[in-house]
Amino acid sequence: MIRFLILFLVVCLADIRIASAALLKDQNEFTLLEAFQKALYYDATIQAAGAENSAQREEISKAKAGFLPQARVSLYQGRGSTDSHTPGIFGGRNNGHSIYDSKNYNLSIRQSIFNMASYAEYNQAKSEASRSDAQLDGVIYSLASRVT
Repeated sequence: MIRFLILFLVVCLADIRIASAALLKDQNEFTLLEAFQKALYYDATIQAAGAENSAQREEISKAKAGFLPQARVSLYQGRGSTDSHTPGIFGGRNNGHSIYDSKNYNLSIRQSIFNMASYAEYNQAKSEASRSDAQLDGVIYSLASRVT
């Protein structure tokens, strides 16, 4: 929000400073506002700071995932067989063979009531994002001074 307010103020000041010059400019010249806008779009430091800022903002979303429930699903399916040999009544032997199917389905959901590590990770991600916002604002200020 602060970045956009700063950008708005820079644009307004640039318009005031160049209002009369814009009427008299050649086709090959451009205004301070146009120079600032092009610099915002093409400047490598702005692009790098913006990408770093987006990455830090994404870390907040990743840290929020630590507060969500964790689910596990496991499925097992198998087939087994058993051979049995038992002595018979009259000295013979009884042989048996059985085949069976086995299935096991498991679903477990776990939700922590309070996890200090997740809370600390979330706060760290927020502070890193704030630091990244401040760095981006500084780069925009620097660009404004380089353009003027």
